[in-house]
Amino acid sequence: MNEKDLETHLGLLLSRTLSPLRRRPRAYPHTVLVGVSVKWDEEHRVPLLLQLVTLADEHVHAQAYELPEGQLMGEQLIDCIRELLRRADAMPPARRGIRQVHVVAHEASSLLALFPSAVAEARVEQVGKAHHARLERVKREEGTWDVRLVDLAGYFPKTPLEEIARTVGSPRLEADGPHLTELKRTDLARLVAHATRDAEVALRAMRDFRQGVLAEWNIDVLGNRTLPAVASAIFRLHFVRNGPAPVVKREVVRKVKKGTGYRDEPRVELVFNGDPNVRRMACRAYWGAQSEAFRRGFHVGAFAEYDAVSLYPYAAMLQPLPHAGTRWVRLESLAQVEEHEGFGTFTFVFPRGTRYPCLPVHRNGVRRLVFPLQGTSSCTLAEVRLAL
Repeated sequence: MNEKDLETHLGLLLSRTLSPLRRRPRAYPHTVLVGVSVKWDEEHRVPLLLQLVTLADEHVHAQAYELPEGQLMGEQLIDCIRELLRRADAMPPARRGIRQVHVVAHEASSLLALFPSAVAEARVEQVGKAHHARLERVKREEGTWDVRLVDLAGYFPKTPLEEIARTVGSPRLEADGPHLTELKRTDLARLVAHATRDAEVALRAMRDFRQGVLAEWNIDVLGNRTLPAVASAIFRLHFVRNGPAPVVKREVVRKVKKGTGYRDEPRVELVFNGDPNVRRMACRAYWGAQSEAFRRGFHVGAFAEYDAVSLYPYAAMLQPLPHAGTRWVRLESLAQVEEHEGFGTFTFVFPRGTRYPCLPVHRNGVRRLVFPLQGTSSCTLAEVRLAL
């Protein structure tokens, strides 16, 4: 992390810290799940079909909607959901006059693209390639509808729908052959069946995943936006007893979206209460990974490339993590590097001819991390021992 990034995020870095969860994260015990699939003419970017599916006693209830105008308002989508649930006798119970529905999609951007303005129709939260959203509430005679969009890409990133379908035991129906526009004209029932199965796969995947996590960990995944967030909630609720840093309760101000704008909202949170210089130094020592080539030059032949995926958890497990009771000391000599864990700033010179210097350096004007023969590095003591 360079100095500019550090100064930009300093307030957040000095406030946020990991702490045990004192109570279960938010749950949605009365919501009803609805699967959705949107079929498009990819060549002309024209929506062909909106398919909604829900399950009642394992029976699939489906309803297809054509989109003659090529667009859909949030209120119209909610009315389509109401019609489906009424026919399936699966209306969500009203709690304080609010009926809640979670609409599950695989790559929800295809549904959001139906809105003339997704920003105006919904509060969209993008996490990676996933798009979660909350529609503006709509009042009807049976109560107020609170409809939220859940994207499977947040929980199963980079997993194609075909693989998810095999996991839930409902293989996708093939729709190859004619273009989807032509298929809609010549065999609408086949297109509807294909869309229905896709919506059912998304719905079953979320239902099974949610039920499994609820049964084993008592956590509702609908209260978390990604798989790492679910894992973090499980870890903090069931395994963390003491946080890794000293904390104190303090009123902080967070920006919260209300309608189309944001407002400052005070809240009481557990914030970092240790030496800010220690955290600054830790941030300066946080870098990306080093890339190495063990043969230099131009070589012709067959090569195999291996990539170790996500080594950060292993690095964390190998390094003794600090905790709230860690005693921080200043080192007086380089010899103490062998006896302590931590981080610091070191000025170094590698011997001439060293092929793979291993201390990271950030230089102003250079956007990439460099590993020079000499310089000044903010790094961990483990890296210094490796350099020695």
